[in-house]
Amino acid sequence: MIHINDEDIVLRRDTSDGRFLLFTRTDLPAGCTLPWSGVMIDTGGDAHGLSVRLDPDPTGEAWSAGILLHAALARAKAEEERRLAPLAVEIGHHLHLALGAERRRLGGDPTGGISLGTGAPGSVYPWTVAIHGRHHLPLSGDAEGREDGVTMEQLLMVLEQIFTDAAVPTAQQRWLTISRDHLMAAIVAERRRVQHLRQPS
Repeated sequence: MIHINDEDIVLRRDTSDGRFLLFTRTDLPAGCTLPWSGVMIDTGGDAHGLSVRLDPDPTGEAWSAGILLHAALARAKAEEERRLAPLAVEIGHHLHLALGAERRRLGGDPTGGISLGTGAPGSVYPWTVAIHGRHHLPLSGDAEGREDGVTMEQLLMVLEQIFTDAAVPTAQQRWLTISRDHLMAAIVAERRRVQHLRQPS
């Protein structure tokens, strides 16, 4: 676990299954549109840190909202292909609309370049790692999010927090609100999806 000074922790959020996320202002860049710039994500057995921005980072070091939306939508599509169920479709629909709002806000494609790599052996998904430049985002390899890695709920919560906390010109605020609302709906659907899968058969 990476050590974080208590005074650098802006917010802690907990998932429905007891994992946590710490939003931190360590090395917060000047002029950042967010009050935090890092997220420490409980991955089950350890933690994974992300440097996060709202807008694309010209240095390529941070994960922008658009890139994270791209990764979340790719995981949602993989879940639809694994098990075409109503909740999986609903999550993908909300993420697609959130990404559309982000495109409208930025006036172009916000997804940048990510690649998808195999990771967890025996995963039910064809890929478990999103790669952005030299940075990796390891996702949990099972549909219920029990295995090590960032769960879909955690990824959606990071995105929701970005769109909730971003301070942008008024003209852009409408699109952030739309994206936030779709992320909130996707989180509710994801929690219901996992709860359904975890019910004893």
